[in-house]
Amino acid sequence: MLIDGRTLDEGATLEADVCIAGAGAAGMTIAMDLRGSGLSVVLLESGGVERDDATQALSEGRMTGIDTWDLRRMRIRSLGGTTGHWNGWCRPLMPQDFERRDYIPDSGWPLKYSDLVRWFRKACQTLEIGEFEWDANERSERTSKPLLPVSSNIEQRYYQYSPPTRFSSVYGPELERAEDVRVVTFANLVDIRLDQTRERVEAFACRTLEGTAFRVNAGHYVLALGGVENARVLLASRSQQREGVANGHDVVGRYFMEHPHYYGSIGVVHASALDLSFYRRADSDLKRADGTPVQILGALGLSAAVSRREKLLNFSATFLPAPRPNAPKTESDALPAATAQALVTRGSGEFQATQLTLRCEQSPLRDSRITLTDEVDALGMPRVALDWRIAPEDDVQMRRAMVVLGSELGAAGLARLWVPGDTARFVWRQDPGGHHMGATRMGKDPAVSVVDATSRTHEVRNLYVTGGSVFTTGGDSNPTLTIVALAHRLADTLRSGRGNGRSAE
Repeated sequence: MLIDGRTLDEGATLEADVCIAGAGAAGMTIAMDLRGSGLSVVLLESGGVERDDATQALSEGRMTGIDTWDLRRMRIRSLGGTTGHWNGWCRPLMPQDFERRDYIPDSGWPLKYSDLVRWFRKACQTLEIGEFEWDANERSERTSKPLLPVSSNIEQRYYQYSPPTRFSSVYGPELERAEDVRVVTFANLVDIRLDQTRERVEAFACRTLEGTAFRVNAGHYVLALGGVENARVLLASRSQQREGVANGHDVVGRYFMEHPHYYGSIGVVHASALDLSFYRRADSDLKRADGTPVQILGALGLSAAVSRREKLLNFSATFLPAPRPNAPKTESDALPAATAQALVTRGSGEFQATQLTLRCEQSPLRDSRITLTDEVDALGMPRVALDWRIAPEDDVQMRRAMVVLGSELGAAGLARLWVPGDTARFVWRQDPGGHHMGATRMGKDPAVSVVDATSRTHEVRNLYVTGGSVFTTGGDSNPTLTIVALAHRLADTLRSGRGNGRSAE
């Protein structure tokens, strides 16, 4: 059922078993899964079915750290959220990404990779990609595209591409037909109201841009507003507590992470005869549910054993199909032809120069954070300041990682790499991926986390948070597949308490 929040009466109260704020990939996934569960659901969306400028303006904010994309343009306030401009890249977080690594402070999820495999499989269906299969050797064999003949120190990987799935058009009509789900559009969550104990949410207070105020009373409450907005709403809900909600340890907004992208940063010289077809985006043997082929793109990383031994963050490297327009030059661009030929062909034969793009993990950093400013939006909500930072040690680790990768490719006689920076640090422009993670992170210790392994906040018993903001560490994989898997898992958690009504925890 679809309800325009602007048509509600002033002061109206909606009742539900579950109230979800945010109708993007995570929120819509949970609502879809709760259909027919015996639970009534209210799903709140800030915008409508289509984007409009007035609603989008609510996402304006200020960048105070590493320059990144415009916060308003990066986030979409309409049904389907940022799936409206998502490019469809899919890979799960890897087993080592969930583990505690003693060389990465505050690492270690309260979950294991195996805890999510069931939900990853379901997420593959939701995102309209192939089966949950990530064996590059099998893909290579079935597509007749060879992998580079490297040692086991290098891990062969690949991405699957969603069509991409636009949640508004694919799942919006199904939710509109659902009798037990009410999707309320143009409904902005402006305050989280707690009961007298401050241990439970009593209501979500909402407002439209036209000024209509209403509330939702429920048994369970879920924030699925995105990696920035989840933290913003918790921090801005100060009507009862100065620090906001679920923020007794001053963790909300901290540990903000991105995936630093280093486009075309690594110069590569290789023999012209080298077959790189597996590392070019193309149709594969994997099929969607409708029988159409799924495109894949091969990538290179280091094995978990090498990363642990060398104390390195995760990364994946992909070959550029062609140099980016106006891209900074790498050393291989100016390399004398005779030198390049000697390096990769031992003095005879043809060679080619290309580049690698790196998609990297960053270590959690407490001072990389989202805060509130004195400026307010049209609803009176404080706007955010995003201070994205990367620990200096990350650049040192990335330099070492590239030396290892280059040594392996060189030892195999395949290619030579040129790495930007000096002998100690990797230096290149840090572009973002639009992947907002970590600001309401998951963990066992409330001193360094906001939610527990079930996505429930440590301090408020019936409030859950989901999306990229709960990532403890980000790995290097694009987050959408993991976000949807976590949403499926949370929906299952909510279903398991269906018999407890509004008093359920």
